[in-house]
Amino acid sequence: MGKIRLILAFLFSVAVFSHAEGGCSGPGQNPGIPTQSCYEILSSFYMGIQSADGMFFIDTDKDVQYNNKTYKLRFFVTATSSSYNQIQALAQTGYATRSRIEVIYPNYAETTVTNATALNNTNCSTNTDNAGNAAYMYCPIQALSILE
Repeated sequence: MGKIRLILAFLFSVAVFSHAEGGCSGPGQNPGIPTQSCYEILSSFYMGIQSADGMFFIDTDKDVQYNNKTYKLRFFVTATSSSYNQIQALAQTGYATRSRIEVIYPNYAETTVTNATALNNTNCSTNTDNAGNAAYMYCPIQALSILE
């Protein structure tokens, strides 16, 4: 019976620590993260490249609230960004090795949020689906690290 409890305790701790975790910068918080930025640590994510303009993106399972609407959080880097190749290579390596990654991005609660028709490397942006429902909160990747 003791071994079963030990196994269950281990499985519970793995389940607790396997979800995405994150936070945002503030006075005296999260040293190493730029002011007005947030971070997410992801153990599971999806990647893609937008065919029209080559934008590389990372989809998460995280929902965010903004202006009383719920958006799916999507990180991106534009093809014109100087860090495009590095971020794409790190994300693909993290995915291939099943490692957790840390993404640093602007805090949409403290910075200007624009419309997703004009994505830039500074601000988060929102868009809607064809029915007008909230779809994605696009946030540019400021930095990406492989953690394991």
